[in-house]
Amino acid sequence: MGKPDISGALVAESILAPAQKKKRQRKAVLLTQVDIEETAVVKSENEDLNLHVSLCEQRYKELERRLDSFDERLTALENNLSVVKTEMARGFGEIKLLLEQRNTQKQTQLIAATATTITALIALIGYIITRS
Repeated sequence: MGKPDISGALVAESILAPAQKKKRQRKAVLLTQVDIEETAVVKSENEDLNLHVSLCEQRYKELERRLDSFDERLTALENNLSVVKTEMARGFGEIKLLLEQRNTQKQTQLIAATATTITALIALIGYIITRS
C-alpha cells in the first residue's frame, strides 16, 4: 500500500520516479524547516512585546493587502458578470425578435393557404352549380 504524501494523499512508492521521491523529500525538509522557524518566532514573540507588535503589524498589512486584492478581483468579477448579463439580454432579445418574425411568417402562410383553399372550394361550388 502507499503512504501519505505531504498533502495527505496516498501515493504508491513504486509509482514515483526517483526524481519525484527526491522532490517530495526536499519539500518535506523545507516544510519541517518552516515549522521550526515558525516555532522559534512564536517563542521569541511570546517573550518580546516589540517583536509581537511588529509581527502583528506585518500580519495586519498582509491581511489588508489580501482583502484589497480580493476586493479588486470581486469587483472585476462583478463587472464581467454585468457584461455577460447585458450580452445575454441582447442575445435573448434577438432570439425573441426572430421567433416573433417566424411566428408572423407562419401566420401569414397559414392565412394564405386558408384563403387559397376557400377560394378553390368556392370555385368548385360555383362550377358544380353552373353545370347542374
